[in-house]
Amino acid sequence: MIRGGKIDFLNLREARLRDVVFDSCVLVEPDFAGARLERVEFTGCALKEADFGGATLRDVDLRGAAPLEIARGLDRLAGAVISTGQLLDLAPVLAGELGIRVED
Repeated sequence: MIRGGKIDFLNLREARLRDVVFDSCVLVEPDFAGARLERVEFTGCALKEADFGGATLRDVDLRGAAPLEIARGLDRLAGAVISTGQLLDLAPVLAGELGIRVED
């Protein structure tokens, strides 16, 4: 368990994380690119401008991340669970990734 604190530019690129809980952390621009996350949970965390490019997620719980800001790797979120509110927050970025133009 990683509890509390603020970490800028956390480098977990290509890491293998299993059964890890990030609790009450502020993670600014964390790099999970190419990482394998299995049974990882974020509780009471701020996840700002995260990079999940090339990552593999399995049973990853992002519901406790507020805000949940993903700079890269939205297409790699298969295997994660997010809340309805987070989905709505990510909708414009997801639409852009899918090439969907949204107009009022």
